[in-house]
Amino acid sequence: MTDFLQAKVDGKLPFEAVTKLRSKVGREIESGLLMQDVPRSQWKALYRALSEDVRAAADTAGPAAKQAFNRANSYYSARVDRIEAIEHVIDKAGGPEKVYRAAVSGTEDGGTTLRAVMQSLPKEDQRVLASAVLRRMGRAVNS
Repeated sequence: MTDFLQAKVDGKLPFEAVTKLRSKVGREIESGLLMQDVPRSQWKALYRALSEDVRAAADTAGPAAKQAFNRANSYYSARVDRIEAIEHVIDKAGGPEKVYRAAVSGTEDGGTTLRAVMQSLPKEDQRVLASAVLRRMGRAVNS
C-alpha cells in the first residue's frame, strides 16, 4: 500500500477512489446481514476511518459539499440502524443461518421461523430482510 501511495503525485489516494472504497465497504456491511466471513465490527471500523477522510475533504471543499456529505451520511446511518435492529430479531430466532435456511428450505419449520421473524419486525425492516435474503439467494456459489 505504501508503494502504491508513493507512486501518486502527492502520496494520497484520489477522492473518487476513497469514496468508491467507502461505498464498497458500506455494501459489505449491508450484505453481511445473513452471511459474512469478516465480522461487521471490522468493516464498520474501516468505514468509519474512510468516512473521516471523506468528511475532512468535504469540509475543505465548502458548505455545499459538507451538507451533501452530512445528508448522505445520515441516510446511511439510518439504514445501518435498521439492519442492526433486524440482526437483533434474527439472533433471537436462532441466528442468521437458521433464518436463511428457513427462507430457502420451504419446510413447515422454515415457514414458522420466517413468520416469527417477520412478525417481530416493522414493515420497513421486513422489506430490508426480504431484500437481504433475495440478494443472498442470487449470489453465485463459490466452487
